[in-house]
Amino acid sequence: MPWCPKCKTEYRDEFQICSDCGSDLVEEAVKEEALPSEPIYQEWLLLVNCADNYQTDILESFLQHEGLETLRKYPDIGDYTKIYTGMSLSGADLYVKKDQFIEAQEIVKDLMPPEKAADSLISDPSDATGSGQEKDKNHARLFAIVILFAAVAGLFGSFWQNFSHWFR
Repeated sequence: MPWCPKCKTEYRDEFQICSDCGSDLVEEAVKEEALPSEPIYQEWLLLVNCADNYQTDILESFLQHEGLETLRKYPDIGDYTKIYTGMSLSGADLYVKKDQFIEAQEIVKDLMPPEKAADSLISDPSDATGSGQEKDKNHARLFAIVILFAAVAGLFGSFWQNFSHWFR
């Protein structure tokens, strides 16, 4: 049975040209290269801690435009807040491959103001393993305070709505 080498579509014997792309059909399907049986381990290093999704999106798009692979992780409970609120209240960590770390650092330094780059950019690759647990604790503490404040404000509003006639 003829196959299209571009579309990977099988045709009946009476066809010689692919109806989708116009390529000449071949008799056998082109064999795909098999994936390696052993996974290839690549080390990812923490490049920058971003305050919000907008900053992360911008940095990630610039890095990917330069051909660098990126990985975004949300610290602590950031994954859950991203699902429920549409944004991560604890910021995001941007990782790059170890062999691309220096190049990515130069790109980020050019994009960020110097005072912000000094605060959030990881300068030493040996510190970039992504441990940042102190920052995670601070974000979690801030998130808990915001949730507690919202709950207290909600209770007070409900109380005031139900019992405000007593105070008139």
